[in-house]
Amino acid sequence: LRPQFRFPTLPEGLGRPTPDSHEIERVLEALLESTDLEPLQHARWIMAQLMATGTLRCAGVASLTTSAISEALTVEGISGRGTQRFDLRTLASDGEAKDHVRNALTALNRRGREAIFPLVTEKRDKVRRFSLDIDLAQLIVEFIWTHRVELVSRLGDPDDALFPSFKTGRALKPNSVGNILKSAFNDAGVDGSGHRLRAACAESITRKSFLRSLAIHGSAWDRASVLMDAGEQLGHKNMESLRYYLNRVIGEV
Repeated sequence: LRPQFRFPTLPEGLGRPTPDSHEIERVLEALLESTDLEPLQHARWIMAQLMATGTLRCAGVASLTTSAISEALTVEGISGRGTQRFDLRTLASDGEAKDHVRNALTALNRRGREAIFPLVTEKRDKVRRFSLDIDLAQLIVEFIWTHRVELVSRLGDPDDALFPSFKTGRALKPNSVGNILKSAFNDAGVDGSGHRLRAACAESITRKSFLRSLAIHGSAWDRASVLMDAGEQLGHKNMESLRYYLNRVIGEV
């Protein structure tokens, strides 16, 4: 029998709804199939991917800027035409410079690099670098040059937020990001909210850390080391908050 009510947030001690890969795909599809303008569809799809694979919270998504992406590329020696510093936004109409950035990212990937590391500001104004998969970084760069240009053309004087508000031109609020993704969960018929995308990411990272430790150390694998490794990737101050995911992962073995 199904319960006649549902808790808005599940009580402590009960399993929280962490979406699996198929459910995440349904949420992503719902974002692209919404009735919004195409630039907004793509912006919101990238928001979801940043939480599902990039370890970001809603606050991190809201705080991410085009200058942070530009700086992360500069750190890797990638710029418009070999200059020391550059702004991705200024390259939208420069085909030669855009090709230079595209080729440099592809070359970085071929050399075995999997990610770049932009800065974001998250809980309690903590600034950290996060791991941005190069494939997703390439999509974000193209978004800055295309769909974001179309969005900001409708605004007076937008700031450099990667996802500016369509109404104000300022960066979206974390609650707005959460509401957008919660609507996509509802449209997809999947339990949970945007925050659970990050939970799925946390579980995936914890699983990889555990399996790597198990492969190296066998039965002598160390719980504290696994939690620390996963926590550092996720920007967790309290590593014990990941114990829930580690216990789930151990139960799979």
